[in-house]
Amino acid sequence: MFEEEKEYPVDSEHEVRCCANTRLDSSFKKRRNCSVWASSRIDGSCLYELNHSEAEAACSSIGARLCTALELKKNCARGTGCGFDNNIIWTSTPGSPNDSLSEDSKIGSIDEK
Repeated sequence: MFEEEKEYPVDSEHEVRCCANTRLDSSFKKRRNCSVWASSRIDGSCLYELNHSEAEAACSSIGARLCTALELKKNCARGTGCGFDNNIIWTSTPGSPNDSLSEDSKIGSIDEK
């Protein structure tokens, strides 16, 4: 099923990629046009179908953070493993203040091709 880039309720489940300002371990990759390091592997595992708070906690547990929607749009996490390139990935970017979901939503984004 094709997933659409948009706002999602924070209790919906999506895949996780983490970003960091430094290379935290060998799974973190830095793409040429990006200022951040990114990884799809958290403690050596791919994380599927987590809600937003679980995704934040997973990244935080390794000293990283969720990537922003802009970082994913710039492909900063593309090709970092787990086959997530065309999946919705949780971001740290809040939903739009004009959207009825905004209080309890975050942007889910896809790395561009």
